[in-house]
Amino acid sequence: MEEYIDAVKNGEIVRIDDGNAPVATLEPARTIEQTIERLVQQGVIERGSGLPPDFFSQPPVDLGEGVLEQFLDDRRHDR
Repeated sequence: MEEYIDAVKNGEIVRIDDGNAPVATLEPARTIEQTIERLVQQGVIERGSGLPPDFFSQPPVDLGEGVLEQFLDDRRHDR
């Protein structure tokens, strides 16, 4: 087993078979950054800018007074 671990430490991927059937793969562990980069390269994910969307910096919309009352009235009258 030690020779397989050494091989993986050297960057090799070791496939473990049971007869002719593959059952596992030993490969070097990846950091989270390496995993993210691999997924980016595969087109599975895209990197964000790291900044929140613009709409978070805009003031909330003023719906005026009575919105809750209108909602509750609509619910009372099944609208």
